Amino acid sequence: KIVMQTMTPTTPTVATVQEDASQIVAPTAGQVTGAAPVATPAQSPFGAAIAMPAPMAPAAQVQPATVQPQVAATLAGVQAVQGQVSPAAQVAAATQATTSVSGVQEAQGTAIMMNNPVQRQIEQGELIKSN
Repeated sequence: KIVMQTMTPTTPTVATVQEDASQIVAPTAGQVTGAAPVATPAQSPFGAAIAMPAPMAPAAQVQPATVQPQVAATLAGVQAVQGQVSPAAQVAAATQATTSVSGVQEAQGTAIMMNNPVQRQIEQGELIKSN
């Protein structure tokens, strides 16, 4: 009987839940108002044992040495080589005439045609219709 119930799903009859005041969440629940409190050392439970931190020292700064003027002065008298690349220095790119699977033959065989005279009929309720 249980298997048959799973084959014929129906909408269950469910009783309506009656609400009462203890189930209602206030519309202002979770809202924060005002500024967050800030603790000072005087308000600390440890009292005078906590003091304000000392002022921070400024971060170390780097003074980089610029060498662009020296590089420009050094390269001022240098002339780039002009000309053509010799044929001996040129490389021919690798080529491939066929693919790595071009010589592979597919499997050969015969198919079995199944001829089943009994065809299943679709019954009412098996198809889902969209709206």
